[in-house]
Amino acid sequence: MEAKIFHVVPNEEKNKWDIKIEGRDHAEKTFDKKDIATDEARKLADEARPSQVVLHRENGEIEDVSKYSTNG
Repeated sequence: MEAKIFHVVPNEEKNKWDIKIEGRDHAEKTFDKKDIATDEARKLADEARPSQVVLHRENGEIEDVSKYSTNG
């Protein structure tokens, strides 16, 4: 099974944070704060094992990657 990858990225148009699934163009969810978006992305990744959460900084660079294995 291929891992689903959730990205927490800045939404510059709305000054908010989006959760995007890799390979899709649209945001799955949008949040006012990065920490709330991060918590939700981690919850989604935990439910979708195997998966990853990739956190991005405001400039778009990768800040952190968390992996969720199937035997977690």
